[in-house]
Amino acid sequence: MEPLDPLKHGPGNESIATPRDYREIIPSAVKKFLVVPMTRDNFFDVKALQNEVSRRSTPDFSKACQLVVSHTYPEGCIIRNDYNLEDVAADIIKIRLMQGRSGYTVQRFNLGSVQLACEYPDSRLLTAEKCQDLRVLAGLLGDQAKAWFTALLDEQDRLRQRRLSGVAKDPQEEAE
Repeated sequence: MEPLDPLKHGPGNESIATPRDYREIIPSAVKKFLVVPMTRDNFFDVKALQNEVSRRSTPDFSKACQLVVSHTYPEGCIIRNDYNLEDVAADIIKIRLMQGRSGYTVQRFNLGSVQLACEYPDSRLLTAEKCQDLRVLAGLLGDQAKAWFTALLDEQDRLRQRRLSGVAKDPQEEAE
């Protein structure tokens, strides 16, 4: 597919909204949404929890808006069906993860002892086609967003050079 030419598409000199723009627009449009900027360090690999969990199918889990692990319910987790930050009893569903029916003790079940690894510790190598699309898109964005895209594309070039030079390949660097 041929990349879009920014000079031929879009009326006038309009720009494309960036994630930063959406972060400001969403809360002002709908008061119940809390927008939290996140980085890759905020995403964890939860596979380590699978060994600790006894109940894998949870009713209403697909409707959950929040997953809360709290000291107030140490034998499991809480799912919430809305974005309300207030504790409303009707919105809270407790999910017991501890095996058995006995009472909770730290010796029997302690999610706090499970170490979660970062899900995305390293940058991932994008395909050349995706990088080309991002270069075209960067031309449609404002200076701040363009700087972010330029840094991203520079990092992709470094990853590609590293792979071509024969440096040991990181499993996370598989082209997407």
